[in-house]
Amino acid sequence: MTRSFLLVLLGVGTVLLFAPQASAQGSNIFEWNFQERGDAICTNLATGVTIDNHPPYAMNVAGFSESDRNIIAYDYNDIYALGFEKYAPGAFYLSIYKWYPSNNTAGSVIFRAKGITTSTVDEGATLSILSNGSLDLKDSAGNLVWSTGTGSAGATRMEFNMDDGNIILYHSTGAIVWESRLNNGLD
Repeated sequence: MTRSFLLVLLGVGTVLLFAPQASAQGSNIFEWNFQERGDAICTNLATGVTIDNHPPYAMNVAGFSESDRNIIAYDYNDIYALGFEKYAPGAFYLSIYKWYPSNNTAGSVIFRAKGITTSTVDEGATLSILSNGSLDLKDSAGNLVWSTGTGSAGATRMEFNMDDGNIILYHSTGAIVWESRLNNGLD
């Protein structure tokens, strides 16, 4: 069986993050174990997204889109990506959208992180994948814009199903703590 790999965009190159798992349904799933991996900070930059604390996998070449800066994506068409979606000059949403790497474009958005006072972030904004089981979005000044709010809910694992674009945070018992499909921010 051939296995594709998950990529994080870094300007003109990409860093291999993790080999996605194929489930019984054939889904392409990126998994992140909060305790084993520790915190990871994904930073939105004009040259792409950088990530600290990524696993030490090989570098791979891929395209870069100014309008959609992928954090998690495959390098083939018709699959969902998580990334910073450009709304206006200097303003970005954290979104899940269809991804077409053949021409470095994105399709329909199915999730946007919606904050209470603002939903957009700027250059230098960060998405933190935290070892406490929370995903936090901050602007470049470090102000919290959005969070899954699951830091004390016992989430131990994150899955991003790139076939249907759903992020799910799981408790150690297997119970779902949070999922993007039910908190899509598009209403």
